[in-house]
Amino acid sequence: MWGYSGGFLALLEEDDIDYQVYAIDQLLEVVDLEWAQIADKLDVILKLANDASFHYHEKAALLASKTYYRLGEFAAAAKYLVKAGPLFDPTATDNFTNTVKSQLISQVRVNAEQKKETDESTLEIIYKIFDNMFDNKDYAALFCLALETRQNKYLSRCIETLPDLLPYAITTVLKNVHDSQYRAEVLQVLVTFLSDSVDEQVAKLHQFLNNPEAVAAVIITLLAMDNSELAYQIAFDLAEDASQKFRNDVIRELGEDELVLPVKDILTRLTPLHLELQFHYQYSNEDTSLIDGFIESLDTKVSTSHNAVVTLFAYMNAHSSHDQYFRDHTDWFSTLNKWPKFYSVASAGCVHIGNLVAANTIFKNYTDAKRDSEVTGGALYAIGLIHANYANDSEIINLVNGYLNNGKQMYIIYGASLALGLIKIGSQDQHDLDNLTNKLFMPDVQPECGEAFAYAIGMINLGSGPCDLLSKLLEFAKDCPHERIVRGISMALGLMCYGKERQANIVYDALINSRNSVLREGAAWVLAFAYVGTGDNETAQKLLHIAVSDTSGDVRRVACIAIGLLLSRQPERVPETLGLLAMSYHAYCCSGAALAIGLSCAGTGNKECIELLKPLLKDMDPLVRQSATIGMAMILQQQSDAQEPYCAEFRKFLRSKMRKESGEMTTFSIGAAYGILNATGRKSIISCNSLRGVNSMLSTVGAALFTNYYYFIPLSLMLSLAFHTTAMIPLDRNLNIVEWQVRCKSKPSLFADPPTYAKEKDVVKLADKVELSVARELSKDEKKAAEEKEKEQQEKEDLLKNEPQEEIITNPARVTLEQIKFIDPTYSKDWSPIITPSLGFIMLKKEGEQEMDQ
Repeated sequence: MWGYSGGFLALLEEDDIDYQVYAIDQLLEVVDLEWAQIADKLDVILKLANDASFHYHEKAALLASKTYYRLGEFAAAAKYLVKAGPLFDPTATDNFTNTVKSQLISQVRVNAEQKKETDESTLEIIYKIFDNMFDNKDYAALFCLALETRQNKYLSRCIETLPDLLPYAITTVLKNVHDSQYRAEVLQVLVTFLSDSVDEQVAKLHQFLNNPEAVAAVIITLLAMDNSELAYQIAFDLAEDASQKFRNDVIRELGEDELVLPVKDILTRLTPLHLELQFHYQYSNEDTSLIDGFIESLDTKVSTSHNAVVTLFAYMNAHSSHDQYFRDHTDWFSTLNKWPKFYSVASAGCVHIGNLVAANTIFKNYTDAKRDSEVTGGALYAIGLIHANYANDSEIINLVNGYLNNGKQMYIIYGASLALGLIKIGSQDQHDLDNLTNKLFMPDVQPECGEAFAYAIGMINLGSGPCDLLSKLLEFAKDCPHERIVRGISMALGLMCYGKERQANIVYDALINSRNSVLREGAAWVLAFAYVGTGDNETAQKLLHIAVSDTSGDVRRVACIAIGLLLSRQPERVPETLGLLAMSYHAYCCSGAALAIGLSCAGTGNKECIELLKPLLKDMDPLVRQSATIGMAMILQQQSDAQEPYCAEFRKFLRSKMRKESGEMTTFSIGAAYGILNATGRKSIISCNSLRGVNSMLSTVGAALFTNYYYFIPLSLMLSLAFHTTAMIPLDRNLNIVEWQVRCKSKPSLFADPPTYAKEKDVVKLADKVELSVARELSKDEKKAAEEKEKEQQEKEDLLKNEPQEEIITNPARVTLEQIKFIDPTYSKDWSPIITPSLGFIMLKKEGEQEMDQ
């Protein structure tokens, strides 16, 4: 029918309605071919479509919609499809229908987000689309679209029809709904479908709804049902994920019954800290030869070299209480004065994280009046690291407050402030906040102390959102002449917006246009903390804009790091999002991007990220090389040479930089990188999330504060708060660690530890000597050593050839993030996990007990 539209278009302008009706029918037949000619008379078609008295106006609207679609004006196409009303066929699958469907759904979604009303005609079309999906039993997709357009009645219909969709629904809501008010509304709807259930899923929902009473009720019910294992498992999850304030509220609601005492000890984190410490102390595998080799290769009388060794020691032994090396080399650790001495003492706090006894028996000795102020300040900081997120020791809190209120020296005040912030993190204790705020606002406050006060305020008031205190801090920062204090406040503002998502946008708007570049850093931190782990696209766009356009290098660096925190639960998006920034000619962008890639992809061995960072290891700028080295170490955490061959090459690169001639920034990065690779004896990885994939408040704060090591080295110790034990620690109903065997369906070498520094060092030396044998004859000893090495290598290769395809692991044991995918938990005939096992604490039930329960 090509070329026929001209005649039909002429009929549209006739006065006879029959001619017009006939023309519209014919034009609908040829619109896909002759839309260009039809578009010339679009004004005539629109006149008929908008004329309600014209009884064929709906078909005219459909013709207009299809014409607009061909012109690429999809919004207009959707508008006139709505006018076509009853003629819309939701079952059609052609490109026109799918495109206009998508356009309409997008319009309704935007209106819902902006809280605007959508007209009834449009909603009728949406309901047709949804009803068709419901009839086709496409429940998962329907749930997602109903969630986007906020049509709650369809959410309920999906779950009512298919109850098995509930776990998927909960995950989708928590991951994709960024409006906290609407998320709570939807979760409240979903909770009604679990009203008769008492399990970890219900408890998790009530946690996200900030309902401690309901969580306590679930735990009490489980204990009354003699299902203490599940009650304890819920408590362990809360101890890792929930804020201190929320956990204290749950503890209060549990009452004083003797039955709940073990649960309270878990929620205060007393039991988890003790059990984790017990595991690390017994199974840790630190490589002291690496520290010795590092010291030998550097001039440790220089403060940066000294700090690098201290960082290596702290990370390698974090959480383990293995401080023998510190005890044996106390004189070396206390060689330097001022901040290096403060840092050395504080580093031992990383080692004893969770060892509450050590805080009383070891570090209190460092806080007497006879000690140097650097030692006392470092000891207070160490006490804070040990008691981080554990505010149940009134004696320790009184000790810290005593030094905070009565201390005169800068080191003591700094250490006490950080300690109080760490101990009371997320508690929102008003008395402490008032005390710190008054000290911060004093006219003669030292810049270093003011910075520490601000950090402490941010940590204690974590997640409070916009409030009077936040406004006061912002106004004070605008007039403050000290950059360090303003930087501390900028971080504090971000901490206070933790998890607040859209509520924090008002704070961002107040900071982003400031003339003070340090306050613009605060804008980036606000977005980072408010949307951490959400992957929100709009927020990512804002941060990318800051990263490429701000006039300050420091702001651009923080914006890049903020993107890493934003994507911390979606590491697969990191290479695409940060790739161009990592290749930027701007050193601060590259540096921030490298750290962001490391933090968001730690322990993943992501090959794209490795390739992005490789060139940066050889960059001209030392800042870029430093960040790239640390970021690469994070990515390669717990990756074996069999998994990622580049691991061996990277360790060789680190060894090549261990020399006195290396610059200050390079030396620190080597120490930090080695420490990260060997974190907690290679039994920890860095993550902003718990090992169950939920954002961890303490870990996020630790990772963010760590990145400010660029301004103040002692903050690098905060990274240890983001260390997560990659192990399966099985417990019985008495909370005792038990032996539990599981099958790992992979070769043992795939997840094996790398060789120690001493062994690799020997390999390198021998290899070098063999290469030089062309120039001179090897001595007898050298020949013998080479032969022995060759024989050893041959035996190793033979062993790998005959390696079994699977192994039986007796837990508690190290199990990496990748390895968990190969674990079969059904191997044991004696024990079975109470829920689907993952890393961390796993409550087990004896098979006989389980059969009795059933």
